[in-house]
Amino acid sequence: FPLPSPYVSNSLLTLLRYIRISGDEDVRQTVDGWLHLSQANPGDSADVAQATEAEKLVRTVCASYWSWWSEDREVAVELLRQAKSLTIAVQLLELNEASMLIESQRAAESLGGLQNLKPANVWQERDREVLLFEVAKSIGDRAQMRSAAQKIANLPLDDLPGEFVAEAMQALPAADARP
Repeated sequence: FPLPSPYVSNSLLTLLRYIRISGDEDVRQTVDGWLHLSQANPGDSADVAQATEAEKLVRTVCASYWSWWSEDREVAVELLRQAKSLTIAVQLLELNEASMLIESQRAAESLGGLQNLKPANVWQERDREVLLFEVAKSIGDRAQMRSAAQKIANLPLDDLPGEFVAEAMQALPAADARP
């Protein structure tokens, strides 16, 4: 965690993660400075001032992930929230934010954003329902678990972990369960 996305490729994630855990403090500090440059004083840097919206988005999302790996969970969530203001693809970032909040044992905070999310496609809809199921499970809301499970049952299940599918299907009333 975090996972690759249209904004941050698997290669970039791998490189950032490698730099983060490497023993070279100078390289880590350079990358940390570059990632957080836009958050400090954007007006002080020609690099940030000339950056396109896409560049700002990628840098902010990467800074969020970097903060997550640095165990600075509050900053990571806040940076992801800032990134959402830079893009029309808010759906994907809302899903990422919800995942971070769930991982941080703050699942209930993600409920409103997930419930208001208008998925752009069937995959985002499925991911939203999976996250809603996880939130409901963590707060003990059986009705929400059942509702999410019913929606998940009608969406593509191919790449979901088998254990999750089994758990979601157990939350369904017997007549609704998919064979």
